[in-house]
Amino acid sequence: MVGGVPPVVIAGGAQQTVQAELPLIAVLPFENLSAGPAPLKEMRASLVERLRKLGVKMLGEEELLALMARLRIRYVGGVDEQMAETFRREAGVGAVLITSLELYSAQAPPKVAIVSRLASTEPHSIVIWADSVSLSGYDAPGFLGLGLVEDMEKLMPMALDRLTSSLASYLLSGNPPMSVRRAQPRFRPRGLYRSPRLNEGRRYSIAVLPVVNHSFRKNAGELLAGVLIEQLTKTEGFEVLEPGMVRDELLRYRVVAPEGASLDAADLLFDKLNVDLLLTGKVMDYDDTRGTGGVPQVTFFVQVIERQSKEVVWASHSTNLGSEGVFFFNVGEVTTAHALALMMAENVVQRMLRTGASPAKVAGEPVKRPP
Repeated sequence: MVGGVPPVVIAGGAQQTVQAELPLIAVLPFENLSAGPAPLKEMRASLVERLRKLGVKMLGEEELLALMARLRIRYVGGVDEQMAETFRREAGVGAVLITSLELYSAQAPPKVAIVSRLASTEPHSIVIWADSVSLSGYDAPGFLGLGLVEDMEKLMPMALDRLTSSLASYLLSGNPPMSVRRAQPRFRPRGLYRSPRLNEGRRYSIAVLPVVNHSFRKNAGELLAGVLIEQLTKTEGFEVLEPGMVRDELLRYRVVAPEGASLDAADLLFDKLNVDLLLTGKVMDYDDTRGTGGVPQVTFFVQVIERQSKEVVWASHSTNLGSEGVFFFNVGEVTTAHALALMMAENVVQRMLRTGASPAKVAGEPVKRPP
């Protein structure tokens, strides 16, 4: 036992405890982006309990609610400048945990997708850890369906265990999860453009602007933005500005970009956000399925503008079905839109800095723009 905290088993099977000198964390209420009812309070309580057992120091519930009431916080999907400063100065909070529920379907086989990130409370808040979990009861049915999970009460603990294990690993090591694998080629962009101005050896600060939603899925813009932020955070070449800071500046200066940021808006945002790159995007399909029939489909367009040249240095168009590349017994089939979008975004981000991708695969390919 270390510091009175019992050891726990995290990823890899090692018994470890979170170090006592780590910063105090505020766990915000869950944001519901699932477009349906879900037991958010119970899910958050279960997450908090798991973190407590790992020895994570968290801001008390009463103090958290009091601060949120005094600051009149209604939006729990990000951290703005005032919120970060107040939490840091008055409560000693070093980081804020923001969690969004993307998918919650109790219909058999159940499906759930949860996205979480940890934002610093420094004046220029950045995302210091980001991860997600996406599970379906049909992910590993096995022989005669013996591995099929038909109850959400069994699936949800599995999802929360994976998420807290990832966060605990970061708190123990200080190293956020990184995408060390080569992205699966079957989910690479259909077309792309990459400018030689993007330096493979440089670390860029980047802000992800709100993604324009042209799909039938409610909140698809926020969902795709979360996927891109997660993959950018998992790449050493990027430092990601906390999205709440971006939202705050957009509201403050009344920047409205229904079809993406214009160059005039980009000039203003570069100045106010103080980043090297701005990422904008559009999502055309973000379709999940319920039950065992059908497959998810995701289609999106991404564009990156550089501050120094004011040029578009990256553009890509991606579209995939969860069944692509699957030929026998559904092996390798992707069962949720989140999991599919995550692998597609992994391809985009790795090719942006040519991390894990062959230069021959990213040079000279024309970009296919969305309609």
